[in-house]
Amino acid sequence: MSHKFKHAGLRYEVGVALGSSKIIHVAGGVPCGTWPDIRLARQCLVPKLLHFFTPIDNPSNAFDRRVNRCLKLIQARHETVNKRLKDFLILNGRFRHSRTQHAEVFFACAILTQCKLAEDPQPDVRQQSRIFPLPMSKIIAK
Repeated sequence: MSHKFKHAGLRYEVGVALGSSKIIHVAGGVPCGTWPDIRLARQCLVPKLLHFFTPIDNPSNAFDRRVNRCLKLIQARHETVNKRLKDFLILNGRFRHSRTQHAEVFFACAILTQCKLAEDPQPDVRQQSRIFPLPMSKIIAK
């Protein structure tokens, strides 16, 4: 519970496509205390992803370090999307309407962020393959 706002914050989950600048998953609008990150991921995202991907082990040798470097590039792309969502200032201060309206406004901000990404896309990870010359199938195996 926030001492400033007298209630729990709301938790959201945003998924970004690896090879392009597209938001492919938005879920949440649930209280932080009763919905930790892992519960939200298990109920919303993991069932969708299990049909497409398998997890990657921790890097242990030189090849895995190169994979890890590419994953850091992908994570940086996701952080850029998070920053663009925060540009709307809905996540910074007190929202003076109901929680359901907050979820609707957040989803609208995600749609507007997707429109901004379509106009000004992020660099493609595959174009940065000089740093990491492996196909995406090697990074995420099925």
